[in-house]
Amino acid sequence: MNEDPESLRAPHAWPAAFAWTATSTRWQLPSGAFTNARWNGQDMHVPYSVATGTQGMSFCALYAITGEEKDLRIAEHAVQFLLENWQSDGRPIHHHHAVDQASPVNVTDFGDILYRRGETAGMWDNRYCRR
Repeated sequence: MNEDPESLRAPHAWPAAFAWTATSTRWQLPSGAFTNARWNGQDMHVPYSVATGTQGMSFCALYAITGEEKDLRIAEHAVQFLLENWQSDGRPIHHHHAVDQASPVNVTDFGDILYRRGETAGMWDNRYCRR
């Protein structure tokens, strides 16, 4: 697989990326966090850590494709929220997807580690969030 960001800028990828962007930004809160969008038939209005991480990473990839500074700002705002919600002892604070509840998490299993990496360091991997 070619991981060079130049290969991601192919014009055939743009229509789907632009359509996706128009709908997903409505779920970003003023804090930078993303909600879980719709869950159980309801629009969600509380921060959700996993959605914030995955959407932030997606906007990094979109920035690599389009070069649009607004996409980079959205990603930066998301990661700033996550970094502000990190304990000094190294534990991330997890925001539940359906209720306004946040608590420190002991990252002990593979799924947790995968989510947490995607929520922070993965966003700034130079292959994905650069022009």
